[in-house]
Amino acid sequence: MLRHLEPVTAADADRLRADLTAPVRLLPHVPEVLAAVGRHYRMVLITKGDLIHQTFKVETSGLAHHFEHVEILLEKDPESYRKVLAGRGIDPERFCMVGNSVRSDILPVMALGGTAVHVPYPLLWELEHVEHDEHFAELASISELPAWLGLPA
Repeated sequence: MLRHLEPVTAADADRLRADLTAPVRLLPHVPEVLAAVGRHYRMVLITKGDLIHQTFKVETSGLAHHFEHVEILLEKDPESYRKVLAGRGIDPERFCMVGNSVRSDILPVMALGGTAVHVPYPLLWELEHVEHDEHFAELASISELPAWLGLPA
């Protein structure tokens, strides 16, 4: 069945442009946590979405220098993670993913034998919600990550 789509107006285009070029708002403690963890571990940023939009977000966030590599995927599934890790010479069993989506960040990495840490965020796409029976670490805030990893204070 075909649906009739409404035409995109100039106002729609302006709102989209504003959304795509809006400054990145960092969650509290993210820069200092990345600096602390980066002193002890190699870090790779794995995100998904539109290549141009995600690249813009990474470049304007001020965080890119913390990461050895940035990978932007169309989908975060076990095979995509396997390819990224293999390309970086990382054994999945020695990999820990920290993310806010159980569906995209946690379960695919655990399926490969990796470790995953869930840091919930109140805003999450409906498509990212998933029922699961897996047990994994969950932190109330990213600020808890260094202690969870056993890093010195």
